[in-house]
Amino acid sequence: MRKGIVYYKNEMIRIIDGWKGLLEEDFMPLSLTTIKGILHRGGSILGTSRTNPFKFEDEPQRIFENAKKFGINTIIVIGGDDT
Repeated sequence: MRKGIVYYKNEMIRIIDGWKGLLEEDFMPLSLTTIKGILHRGGSILGTSRTNPFKFEDEPQRIFENAKKFGINTIIVIGGDDT
C-alpha cells in the first residue's frame, strides 16, 4: 500500500469486511497515517466476513455497480475459500 500511495500517487481505500463491505458501501480511505504499523498484523485488519456474493444472482452485479459508483477500478482480494 505504501508504495502505491507514495510512488504511484494511488488513492487506497479499505473495503470493510471484504465482499460484504462492497455490497453495503462500507469503505474507509487509507493514508500513510492509517496504515502505519499494520504490516505485521496481516490482512485481517481489513475485517472479515463469510459473504460470498457469487452464491446469489444479483450480488455480482451490485458489486460491479458499487465499484463503478465510487470510482473503484482495481480490487485486490485477500482471503480463503469464498474469495
